[in-house]
Parts: sequence; C-alpha cells; structure tokens
Amino acid sequence: MFSTTRRSARAGVTERRRAFIQAYIANGQNATEAAITAGYSKKTAAQQGHILLRKLENSGELAVAAKASAERAELKTDEVLYQVRCGLRADPRKLFKADGSLVPIPELDAETAAALDIEIDADGKVKRRFWNKGPAILAAMRHLGLYEKDNKHLGPNLALQVVLVDPPRRPPEDYED
Repeated sequence: MFSTTRRSARAGVTERRRAFIQAYIANGQNATEAAITAGYSKKTAAQQGHILLRKLENSGELAVAAKASAERAELKTDEVLYQVRCGLRADPRKLFKADGSLVPIPELDAETAAALDIEIDADGKVKRRFWNKGPAILAAMRHLGLYEKDNKHLGPNLALQVVLVDPPRRPPEDYED
C-alpha cells in the first residue's frame, strides 16, 4: 500500500502531467514552455518537457487529449486542410474585376474569402490581405510527410527512394575517349 505522502506525491505528478498536456496543446506544441507552465523550473524545463513529451506520446495520452481538444473546438481534419488549401492557392487576381477595381467582399468566391485577412481600422476603412502562405505551406508539408524535421522515422525509406531514381543521362558526345 502507498503511504499518504506517496499518494499525494503521485497526485501532484499526475496534476503536473495534466497541466503539461493542456499547456502543450494550447501553446502550439512547445514542450519547454509547457513544462514551465506546468510548474517545472526554467533550468530543467527543456529536459523535463522532452521526457514528458516522449512518455505522453508513447502512452497515447497526448493523442487522446489532442483529439478531445479538437472535438471540443468542433475542428475537423477536412475543415483544417481546406483552410490550408485556400491559403496555398490564394490568387490575388481574384480580388479584382477586369477593369482593375476591387471585387466587393460579398462577391468573392469561398476559397478566396477564406484566404483573406480582413482588417477594419478605426475610421471604418477595410484593408484586405492574404494570410501568410508560409505557415500554410509548412502545415501542408507536415501533413503530406514532406517536412524533414517531422520525418526522421522515414529516413531509410527516403534514402531508398533517392537510390531508385535514375541519374540524368549524358548524351554520347559528352563521354571522354
């Protein structure tokens, strides 16, 4: 049997673990910052964050928490990927009529409207600009498995794929005698 002290210590660890999970999901998946938020010291936060992250990934707790968070926010994978797609395919030509005047916002197609960041200043003047494509490109690359940092586990396959690609052939006149 556990003593009262051991039980309370275990409860504290479990509470820290829950706090870490919530902070990690909320802060955009920064393990060090999540560890600090969960109560670990700044000196050891990077190490503790790494350890906790590995334990949570292996146990599946992180995936369960992320799924629950997405469900509470009513986020669907298809919806998120649609938004990424709109950002990637944003075409500034769709903002203008043939005469060069701006298309009114209510007349924009859904994809173009989804790619816009609308700002209304204090005078009521509307500024339109497309969302930054950089984050959309990175998100799409991660989803498709093209982002090197996220694909260390695919290293051997990638090397095999490179080996299987035929090198460009030189015309016979380029060969030395």
